[in-house]
Amino acid sequence: MLRDLPFERLWLRRYADGPCPLIPGSEYSYHHAMTLFRERAPAKKEPHPVHGYLTIQTLEKAPIHEDVLWPTRCACGFKFPPETVHQLFPRQIWATDDNREMTLEDAPVGAMWNMWWFADRRDYKGPGSFVGPDGLSLSVKTPGGEWYIDGPSYSEDRERMTGGWTRSGTPPDITANPSIRCMGGKGEPDRYHGWLRAGVLVPC
Repeated sequence: MLRDLPFERLWLRRYADGPCPLIPGSEYSYHHAMTLFRERAPAKKEPHPVHGYLTIQTLEKAPIHEDVLWPTRCACGFKFPPETVHQLFPRQIWATDDNREMTLEDAPVGAMWNMWWFADRRDYKGPGSFVGPDGLSLSVKTPGGEWYIDGPSYSEDRERMTGGWTRSGTPPDITANPSIRCMGGKGEPDRYHGWLRAGVLVPC
């Protein structure tokens, strides 16, 4: 069970409208580049000033736009004009039981965590609501990607919400029903199909 820490990994990011040959065939093609800025920077959770929900606030300040640390080119070779966006790009750091630190993108298959940003803002708690009966919002990394245990399930055409999963046990020893199905794209095979049994992913 991963635990969230009051730290973030920070990148300096720049992006601009495409098309970019590295993101072909998409109306949303764009140029993009990121450089690691801080491996472990302090952050804190506090209510958002507008909607009041709990958010994590980056405490580090970005360097000035003229700083040489900012990336200057997309991997395709496109050079960013001076007016393109300069963004401090954060990802919260989480820790395993043996204190290995990572972002959720780097979490291994089988890792489980509480999505506190959902758990803090839901009044209804039950299958498909993103919040379980214990007030946690659990997610698991499967071989087919992230699966929201407490999230909604959908019909095969993804047009209808069909409820959610029920779970029992204490994290991370969670058993969920029915089975997990991470669908692929249209006409593609499932990315993963299996069960969560006592905290262990079991393929069908």
